[in-house]
Amino acid sequence: MPDARAAEIPRLEIRKTIHAPREAVFKAWTTPDSIKRWFSSAEAPVRQVEIEPRNGGRLVIACDYQGGVWKLDGRITECVAPRRLAFTWVSDDIPASVGSLVTVDLEERDGRTELVLRQTGFPTAAKRGENEGGWNELMAHLAGEAGDQPGTLRAEVRRVIAAPPEAVYRAWVSPELAAKFLGYLGRDAKMTADVRVGGRFHIDMHGGNDTFYPHDGEYLVVDPPRRLVFTWESPYSPVPLRSTVSLDFVPVDGGTELTLVHERFTDEASRQDHDAGWAEFVMQLTALAKAGFAVAGFVKAAAAMREANRA
Repeated sequence: MPDARAAEIPRLEIRKTIHAPREAVFKAWTTPDSIKRWFSSAEAPVRQVEIEPRNGGRLVIACDYQGGVWKLDGRITECVAPRRLAFTWVSDDIPASVGSLVTVDLEERDGRTELVLRQTGFPTAAKRGENEGGWNELMAHLAGEAGDQPGTLRAEVRRVIAAPPEAVYRAWVSPELAAKFLGYLGRDAKMTADVRVGGRFHIDMHGGNDTFYPHDGEYLVVDPPRRLVFTWESPYSPVPLRSTVSLDFVPVDGGTELTLVHERFTDEASRQDHDAGWAEFVMQLTALAKAGFAVAGFVKAAAAMREANRA
């Protein structure tokens, strides 16, 4: 029987648009060589994958991690190609008694795939936060493995934030608030902004060792509290590329659905890096909203989240 405490922790849900056919995305989920590539990270390279893509089939993924081996040993509970895959999640840090389950739903729209990943059953809220950060990074890898089409290189993050659109929009245009959730490695960014069409912003993101990475841009659309569009200029997005970021704020039950789309990258590696980075920043924005957009409260919430991710 699943642990009763796990039922009290909200499920994890991640949505992602992948510019590739649904069949290609499903294949990336069910082919050992593909899983080995997209599930790997610098900190945890995959050494073994076993999968039997059928109801009742086994799913095993083993990674080298922190001098040892981390292992997922699950069973596929539902396999309906190419639209759904579900499997139990049993690992050293999430035992079988928790009853963790991952479901992946794929819907094709105009040649692209809308992916919805849900995971239920976590021993602690900290473990849920750790898995959320991990899945966000891995979904960026998955998109590349599935073959996001050249010429449509874009990163997209969607998330429901428990705050009204006015508050979420204000966080993006307030240098004090944006400096918090756009921080990196646990350190605040530095931001100045002239929020008007044609106005410009400057952000210095902390890179560790007292170094900063400059990011600049020009506001193209300023439509509070519905939409914000700006160019994105950095050492990784040169000015001639005309890379742009759009933010849409839609009121929904429970708060605001934020959709962030970053378009035009020099290459797929850059797109994947930005995709994972934006996902992390939006997760930190969620922590800021949870703290009521109070800077002091956010510091505590973000510190707890970072500690959980390091655990």
